Amino acid sequence: RRRATFHGGLSPKGIASQRGAASSRGANEPLWDLLCSGVGDSLAFVVNVIDGSAHIDNQLCKRHGILNAGELERIIKAGAMKAESGYIKAPVSSGFAHYRIAMTRAIGHKYFCEYGVVPDPETVMETLTSQSRYLILCSDGISDVMNPHIIYDTMKSCNFEDGDLNKLAETILAKALVAWKKLSRVSSSSVDADNSTIIVVDLEELWSNYEQLYGKEGLRERAKKTDPSSEEK
Repeated sequence: RRRATFHGGLSPKGIASQRGAASSRGANEPLWDLLCSGVGDSLAFVVNVIDGSAHIDNQLCKRHGILNAGELERIIKAGAMKAESGYIKAPVSSGFAHYRIAMTRAIGHKYFCEYGVVPDPETVMETLTSQSRYLILCSDGISDVMNPHIIYDTMKSCNFEDGDLNKLAETILAKALVAWKKLSRVSSSSVDADNSTIIVVDLEELWSNYEQLYGKEGLRERAKKTDPSSEEK
């Protein structure tokens, strides 16, 4: 039912030969190019740990809704209208004026594809460094009640350094569901928890696994040996 989605990819920067174990990595050393494409109202952000303090980069994915001026302009031109609580609606002539949608982009919407709701993703290329510690992907059922800083504070409180990412994700999810229940109690109308999904990626572990698999040659060096045209690709 929900049509928010991510597509992503990681490519190494080809500097494995300059690097040793995690403890010997240079400060802010570029490691990966992260490609993140988003459609809908989910969120993606990177937690960078610098001198023991967390710095959150939450520009990987924009939420596609009417609070985004460019998105609102497009759907208004296409004939849709603003509705209550940040939703959009179609004109009476559409035959489904009673229907509401919060997103201005979706992967093929049966009704609103004629009214400015497009399937085109917004894509961001981000360089991850040796300070990039975690990649967090979550649906709006999480981000509507927990902003990135609250999510990270929750990570710290449950001692996420023990490496149990399943436990970590479940803890964040549980806290989000509690927040939804609190909203329901104080709201004059019924409030149900939205689709709530979270994925936590340990970027340091990802790079360590890459080193174990490919050693100092690096993925790009291996590719060049087997495919002469890979450098152009």
